[in-house]
Amino acid sequence: MTLHSFRNMQFSVLLIIILSISYCGSTPERNTAAGNAGNDKALSAPGGAVSGAISFREGPLAGRVYSINRNSSEIVVQSDRAIGNIPMGSRLYTRIDGKAAVMRATFPMQTVVKCRLEGRHLKYLASVRKGMPVYKYYAGVEGDIKTPARQYRVGDVKTVGGIEFMYIPDGSFMMGSADREECLNECPQHKVTVKGFWMGKYEVTREQYRKIMGGDSGDSTGDNKKPITQVSWNEAKEFCDKFSKNHGVQVRLPYEAEWEYAARAGTSTLYYWGEKIDGNYCWYQGNSGGIIHPVGKKHPNAYGLYDMSGNVWEWCMDFYNAAYYQESPEMDPRGPSWGFFRVIRGGTADDMGVRVRSTIRRAEASFFWYKFGGFRIVISQDGSDTSR
Repeated sequence: MTLHSFRNMQFSVLLIIILSISYCGSTPERNTAAGNAGNDKALSAPGGAVSGAISFREGPLAGRVYSINRNSSEIVVQSDRAIGNIPMGSRLYTRIDGKAAVMRATFPMQTVVKCRLEGRHLKYLASVRKGMPVYKYYAGVEGDIKTPARQYRVGDVKTVGGIEFMYIPDGSFMMGSADREECLNECPQHKVTVKGFWMGKYEVTREQYRKIMGGDSGDSTGDNKKPITQVSWNEAKEFCDKFSKNHGVQVRLPYEAEWEYAARAGTSTLYYWGEKIDGNYCWYQGNSGGIIHPVGKKHPNAYGLYDMSGNVWEWCMDFYNAAYYQESPEMDPRGPSWGFFRVIRGGTADDMGVRVRSTIRRAEASFFWYKFGGFRIVISQDGSDTSR
């Protein structure tokens, strides 16, 4: 017998012994947020909110989340006892806001098992946290509890990674310029409907950019509360990717339709405050002195967003096409499928009043940085990342 064959035989015997050990108490148990000595002391929603009034069954405790690789979608579960009786392909789950996020065992070992969320449960990946309890699956667990979705309202704020986000409700609006406005590349005006999302209250500042990227963009001078500038689309996208990984959320640049919808904030006038330029709401050529100013010094719009007009251009996700409005779908448009340029919106502190209207749009190459070019970020309401 060769050494290789002998080792294979040893491994086979060990595997048979492990698989022959059955786990005691395989009947699903009752678990409550008030406490459970068998499974977990308390069921906590992400962020630490305890769901004290909810009672539901849980399968046997398999272990806890030890690590999450959000790039490969791999979740490692660890237990303080042998969990080798979990065969490859077995189903496990953890709770996300009361709902079962189901995963499959891809590589079981003695006290750890590598897993991946099943297809329709991948949406929960961003909410999985180290230390969450993981249970053995049982039939019916996915329908065991139905937690109603929280209803957010205009004015709701949440902070992630030191950045404040304002809730933008779903709704419809007329996007683009009416006949009475300068048309340029802003016609025809067309109806658009968008889903709710969260948008940065301010443009990303130099301080926030440096915290994620480890350094400055091309412009490293000035007040840390000023928006970051001289940032290409590629660099803004890289910021989003790193921020998402660091903070366990999926952030991205806004799509152009989302940007204009959020900027207008329910208005149909030239500017989100009325028909005439007003220096109380924006930094533009008439009051800026030709320089960029710290964020949040002017009045916000009705959604609580600052500096949507003027100060710095803001990158959007979309490829640019001057004629795209002629073929744009009504529901959640995402821009052309390809292009040589990306969309920027909002105008700058160095622009005339007519160039900071709510409908103003412009194109720049993804690799190009501009003296007055910055960005702000968004989180989809469902947490999905639709960036490309």
